[in-house]
Amino acid sequence: MNTVLEVENLTVSYAVPGGAFTAVDGASLQVGAGEILGLVGESGSGKSTIGHTVMGHLAPGATAGGSVRANGRDVLDLSRAALQDLRGASIGFVPQNPTTALNPAMRVGTQIAEVLRRHTGLDPAAIRARCVELATDVGLPTPAALLARYPHQLSGGQQQRIAIAMALACRPPLIILDEPTTGLDVTVQRQIVELLARLRDGHRIAMLYITHDLPLLASLADRIAVMQHGRIVETGPVGDIVRRPRAAYTRALIAAVPDPDSPAPAPLHESPVLAASGLAVTYPAGFLRRRPPPAVSGVDLTLGATETLALIGESGSGKSTTARAICGLIRRSAGDVTFDGRPLAPALGRRDGADLRDIQYVFQNPDASLNPRRSVAEILARPIEVFHGIRGAAARDRAARALADVELDAEHLGRLPSELSGGQRQRVAIARALLAEPQVILCDEVLSALDVSVQARIIDLFLRLQRERRLALLFISHDLAVVRRLSHRVAVMKDGRLVEIGETDAIFTRPQHPYTESLLAAINRLPGEDRDAPG
Repeated sequence: MNTVLEVENLTVSYAVPGGAFTAVDGASLQVGAGEILGLVGESGSGKSTIGHTVMGHLAPGATAGGSVRANGRDVLDLSRAALQDLRGASIGFVPQNPTTALNPAMRVGTQIAEVLRRHTGLDPAAIRARCVELATDVGLPTPAALLARYPHQLSGGQQQRIAIAMALACRPPLIILDEPTTGLDVTVQRQIVELLARLRDGHRIAMLYITHDLPLLASLADRIAVMQHGRIVETGPVGDIVRRPRAAYTRALIAAVPDPDSPAPAPLHESPVLAASGLAVTYPAGFLRRRPPPAVSGVDLTLGATETLALIGESGSGKSTTARAICGLIRRSAGDVTFDGRPLAPALGRRDGADLRDIQYVFQNPDASLNPRRSVAEILARPIEVFHGIRGAAARDRAARALADVELDAEHLGRLPSELSGGQRQRVAIARALLAEPQVILCDEVLSALDVSVQARIIDLFLRLQRERRLALLFISHDLAVVRRLSHRVAVMKDGRLVEIGETDAIFTRPQHPYTESLLAAINRLPGEDRDAPG
């Protein structure tokens, strides 16, 4: 095997009050040309730290030992200038959230061109041609038109394809992918996976694919390395890992993967606690006063007390817009929303305190909702004080119990969001919503950043709270296996409209709309799982 990446006995530690925290402890792995190595583990296991270390992106105050050889050069010994030359030219990087890699004020084609200008000697005409070639390679329709757009004018899947194009621009022999499909709907996930497989086979690119999604890795990777508490506990071919795991932790991960063919919760027949009728959202006219088509049009749905209604559909279908309009985060242009039979004002600022407490929203990206300058204790203290009038030590005790509910230790109370992993930040956001003791939570891809074992425990938490507190959930997700495990009913959205709604088992086994059938066909499964076709 022509080894492109070789990590030997890597240790990465961070300075924390009272000592040091070891994020990676003696990890070793190899990736060969034309090979995809999947790196899987729970949130905070150190897998993303390995990826960032390979890129030379050590956080301030971090120290690293061992060796990280990429294309024969030890990254840990390189100067800052040498690292800048290495990135892009020899190592590409695709982040979990493409918005962190894209400049919102620059057209996406210009951003790809900047990479080429820095690392190649191509002339402007050749750069333009290469940009179009890259956009075509990553499966973007009408590439010339899309390259002229700004990031906010693209869907999440299109943004991620642009991020992949930027990583591929200089034909690097190695690409690091850090949760690149987290948050994308299943059809776009499948397209990205097929794209990466073509790039591996056609260009002999080595890839380190970091994820918590075992079924996805089983469909893409050649080998898998499993991480726990900063250590690699098992490495092997995909078939061996998923069928004959040796480590107890690997067996636990596999056991926690939700089965998309398992029976859904029994349907409920309760009076609605939340209802939307004729809901529509149209964004303001843009350049040249051209009014875009409605983002959401004519949506009717109800949510019963203790019920989970899942909202599924591709990126840009209107799922999040619907939830945000219901919550009042964006103004609806038409329709009515009622809670417990009383009308809700279109704008959040016009709703009273009880409505704000009773309907909580958890965002897909916790970075957008957690104040980076406040500790976890301060973040959680806010709803405790505002909604319950509790302060001081009693508030801290309540915050610690909320963290325990979402599988986090009380020691996290003193940390800033930047000192937590993405999955840990999401659990803090869930804990904050639960502290309000709401009747309804609108969950926008809240489990997408969590590993399967934590996902399973959060699902169990939601199910318990539904029984104990009569909690209702509007659950937006692209993970259809989780949807089947948690949801009583499913609503399918396409192009801003509901195309199908029904009881979960009926949707999964007897879908009525071709689009629903295409979503179900794209589900990733572990080898050996049943593949009962709907119908």
